[in-house]
Amino acid sequence: MLEGQAGRTNQSGTLSPRQAEMPSYSSASSAIDWERLISILRNSSVVVLTSHLRPDCDALGSELAVSELLEFLGKEVRIVNAFEVPRHLRFIDPEGKLHRLQEPESRAFLARADLLFILDTSAWAQLGAMGEVIRSTSATKVILDHHITADDLGAERFCDPTAEATGRLVYELARRAGMPIGPRFAWYIFLALATDTGWFRFSSVTAATYHLAGEMVAHGVSPTDVYRQLYEAETLGRVRLIGCALGRAQLDGNGKLVYSWLYREDFQLAGALPSDSEDIINLLLAVDGVEAAVLFIEQPSGDMKVSLRSKGQLDCAAIAARFGGGGHRSAAGIYFNHPWPLQIPPEVEPRTWLRGLILDAVRQAMA
Repeated sequence: MLEGQAGRTNQSGTLSPRQAEMPSYSSASSAIDWERLISILRNSSVVVLTSHLRPDCDALGSELAVSELLEFLGKEVRIVNAFEVPRHLRFIDPEGKLHRLQEPESRAFLARADLLFILDTSAWAQLGAMGEVIRSTSATKVILDHHITADDLGAERFCDPTAEATGRLVYELARRAGMPIGPRFAWYIFLALATDTGWFRFSSVTAATYHLAGEMVAHGVSPTDVYRQLYEAETLGRVRLIGCALGRAQLDGNGKLVYSWLYREDFQLAGALPSDSEDIINLLLAVDGVEAAVLFIEQPSGDMKVSLRSKGQLDCAAIAARFGGGGHRSAAGIYFNHPWPLQIPPEVEPRTWLRGLILDAVRQAMA
């Protein structure tokens, strides 16, 4: 198999002669020691997969796709997360492979695991209760990720920040491991790729992105069906929540910055769930003339999630890193656990004060 090729494999896991003549489309061929990662997988027996809180399709799709790869390699595998899959993403797992840490079967499986595989994050703050598991386990730990920012999780990290999605890296891993690509695996990868690129509109998109998406379509994925399940199955509660956020939108920075906020009571009034706030930030960024958007989302626990997006000029990851967050240049986030570790003047409303703190940092970065 020639390095960097994205041709379809036959049942033996090798490329056909015609496919071997195709040019290299891979954007992730040199940044990662694939032989090392595959060796770790082959030498394992019982593997636990996990990913970040507030999951997206890149996290869930990558987990499910790696699960398929590990089953192909003859391993025992279980996906164990510290969260419940959001309502609007449950369609991704019709077979019920996504398990919660609270399940007794998950705890028993973790006790036997010799490899813990972390996907799409390298941050303690994003792992929730799985963080304690990762700290205490004696199993080998590896990370496959495409985010720039990283904590020391005590794991061997395989990262390519030029990859448009972790799903891209999972595809590269499976291809190099010789796994034939089937319709279900292709569906997981397409979901990861399409959503982490904003349906192929972010600056991370390259010719390689479209080539990989096209290959997944050739393996049976219907983009029309994927889009309908993702974006045309909204609840009334989410529609009301979107209206609330958009109705509050404020322009700042000479029209270059837009921001809004959602508080706990807004979710209650709208009849919405915390997961219903996903992607609202991108609607704010669509305002003409705007270069950056910020959305503050209070969680039921009192925690505060801050989403940052830019059209390329503002480095969102750098701003997020100042407050313990992370992500990419064009998309990043911050998460403040309640009680917030900040010195807030007693005479100021805390949520308003936090909003001002973050917006000041954004204004300075945009100046």
